[in-house]
Amino acid sequence: MSNSAASLFTEETSVEEMLSSVDQIVTTDLAPLTLKIDLEGVYPKEVMHSLGSVGAYGQHLPAFRGDGECDLTAAIQSMARVSEECLSTGFSMWCQDTCAWYVQNAANPSVRDNWLGKLATGTVLGGTGMLEAAAAASGSSANSSTPLVARSRRWTGCTNWPTRSRTTVMATQG
Repeated sequence: MSNSAASLFTEETSVEEMLSSVDQIVTTDLAPLTLKIDLEGVYPKEVMHSLGSVGAYGQHLPAFRGDGECDLTAAIQSMARVSEECLSTGFSMWCQDTCAWYVQNAANPSVRDNWLGKLATGTVLGGTGMLEAAAAASGSSANSSTPLVARSRRWTGCTNWPTRSRTTVMATQG
């Protein structure tokens, strides 16, 4: 766990203070972008980083909460407040939270050590992708025994992939 991530989540910041900060980001930073996000496919990168910096992505991660609890209610409340303004950005928050949840529960400790703090604080933005899409991109079958290698990719727009039961985690720095 990085020192910056540890200090962010061990401070005695209440859920109410975090939600107040989320509301401020929604009002000042997200609201002016909502139409561009929905009509032009703009990705609200700075908004997403800001949401992480106020603790919005760490509420469901016991490793990054001072009390060691998993507060799904606080995580959902932050997503709901963002979604009231922009559902696309609220969904991006869900993707970020889900990616961090997968990393927190990864069997490989180096994955947790290298990525969890960055995802929880919004320093790195990530999400989940359907395994079938990764398989199609690599030219293999998702049902084969050949392992797939997840690669970091920089996405510039939205992609709809068919839904199945397996997912892969993708994260980018930048």
